This record gives sequence, C-alpha cells and structure tokens, in this order.
Amino acid sequence: MNRTAIAILRLVNAATKLVNPMDRRRYIREKIKPLSDEDKKALDMTLKTMILMTSGNVKTVRDPNLYDPGAGKWMSISSTSAMEVLNQIPNESGGVGPGYSSPTKEDYETAKRLMPILGSSFMDADEVKALTGGGSPEEEYFYKLDSIKGFETLYRGISDLKTNTIKYGMVNSTWDILRGVSTSFNPRQADDFAGITQYSHGAVKGRGPSMYFVINNPKKKGFVSDAISEYDEQEVILSGILDIDSWELQASGQAIPAERSDGYQDPRKRAFRFKATLNSTDLLRLDTMSGESMEFKLLPEQLERLIDGNNIVISNKFKFLSQDMLPIRLHKGTILMRIQATLK
Repeated sequence: MNRTAIAILRLVNAATKLVNPMDRRRYIREKIKPLSDEDKKALDMTLKTMILMTSGNVKTVRDPNLYDPGAGKWMSISSTSAMEVLNQIPNESGGVGPGYSSPTKEDYETAKRLMPILGSSFMDADEVKALTGGGSPEEEYFYKLDSIKGFETLYRGISDLKTNTIKYGMVNSTWDILRGVSTSFNPRQADDFAGITQYSHGAVKGRGPSMYFVINNPKKKGFVSDAISEYDEQEVILSGILDIDSWELQASGQAIPAERSDGYQDPRKRAFRFKATLNSTDLLRLDTMSGESMEFKLLPEQLERLIDGNNIVISNKFKFLSQDMLPIRLHKGTILMRIQATLK
C-alpha cells in the first residue's frame, strides 16, 4: 500500500470542496509533479480502484470475469476532480491521462486486490501533512477536516436482501466486510440505500428486507472517496471485521382476528396493521396504529417463519379482542434490521 497516494487523494478531496476550479487544477499539478514514478503509478491504481468501486461496476470488481469491454470509458465514470488527477499521470503511450480509453479486465482485477487494503487504511492529519509536503497557508484549514482525519462513525444501508442474511445477523457476533464495502459518514445517505424514510418504521415496502449499520470506527479507518467520486455520496470505502454490539428488527405487519370481515370497521372483525419491534432478547412488541400494544416471547421456529413472511399464531393480549389466539405476519418488504457495530 502506497500511503503517499492515499494522502494526496485526501488533499484532493478537500480541495475539490473548498478551492475554485482554476486554483484546484493548479493545486493538483503542484502536488503530483514532485512525486516519484512509483508514487504516480500507485496514485493511478488507487484512484482507479476508487472510481470502479463508486461509479464503475461493483459486481465486476467482486468478480472480474464479468468484465464487459464496452461498459464505458474512464472519462464517463470519473468525477471532474478525479480526471484532473489522472490527467497528470503518465500513461503507457508516452502521454498523460487515460484519454478515451476504457477500464480493462486487469484494472478490475487490480481493484479487487486493492479494495481490502484501501478499506482498512488509516492516517491522521499529521501523516497526511508529512507525506505531501503540506503546511501552506491554504492547506491549514484542510487538516482540520474530518475528510482528512477520517471518521469515527460511519453508516451503511443495504436493501433487497434475502431473509437468510437477516437471520445470519441475528445469530452471529461478527460481520465480515473484508472485501471492502461502501459506507457513508452521512446517515441520510445510508437511509436512502436501506430504503428508509425519516418517519418510517421498518424499510419502505418493496425495498426490504434491509439492514442499516451504525459503525463505531475508533481508528478512523477507511478510504475517503467523498467529493472525488462521481456521485459525491459522502462515501468511505471500509474493510475489516465488525463486532455486532446490538441489533433491533423493525417491520410492519398484519393481524387477523378470528371473526374477520373486511366490510366492518369494528377492529374486532377486520384485519389490522401493527408495527413490530424485536431485539436480541427475542421479545417481540406489537404496536397498533391506535396506540394499543402487547409483548410476547418468540420461539425460534416462530421467528424464522415471521422473517420468511409466513403466518404464526400467538397468544392474544390486545384488550379490544376477545379471542385467545391471534394469527399475525410481517410484510417482508418492510423488514429492517438496525445494527450497532464496532470495527476491529
């Protein structure tokens, strides 16, 4: 791992947000010009790995055998600031920059190898300054930014998962992200990826099952792509093993009274919706839209059936219903697992 390349890109990220375009291009040229050929080559590979992960084809990064030579040119998947860096780096033809070339299968293979390394990297502002010859008046504000120092809390949202993924998270104490994954330092960005709206309970129907990670990152690990990525999603590429500290499952569901009749407004005779909450104690709480609530302990086989979207029958504790037993089910598309985790 070339730490100078990472340090340069942290400065470029800061300059992208805080320096006007003309001055930024000059700044980037001045930072790259004194680098050795080895550092420039490392800078090229590091930046291209970030581009392929954030705006290329992630599936092909995971499996380069899926490579499609017609998928797009570097200039079409790179941000302006990323191209300003690439255009300062010599190419194999004797010129500079990628020109009109496209990512190769070898580029994707390199990205797959580098992702775990970049995602587990970390450095403080002093190291960035030391590696880049920093300290100019215009840079002093840069070193105070979290995008230079790294982030202690990161967020990750993923949706359209298989129910087995949710079940795995419930029974395991760790979560493997060694291959390198996208996270964000903005919780709202992670909300979007998990299919969550601000006031929803569970994921937006049709996007679940989903997971939402809040990651404690004490060493501030991760490759900060942020403003140098094409979509500027306040993104940090992260790699390692997460310790799962706690989790909570949320979902919307439906209960079916024994005397069900959809034609009646009487809650004793029509199916009604509820909000379900479950944590690692296996104690399921149901809250109706009218403010009624009940709790009960789930058996393991009941939990599995619920996660799969099947009906289970529970003892009724709702006072507005006279029946002893109550069939319920969860809507799979609303299942959301919220996880508190710490990166080792």
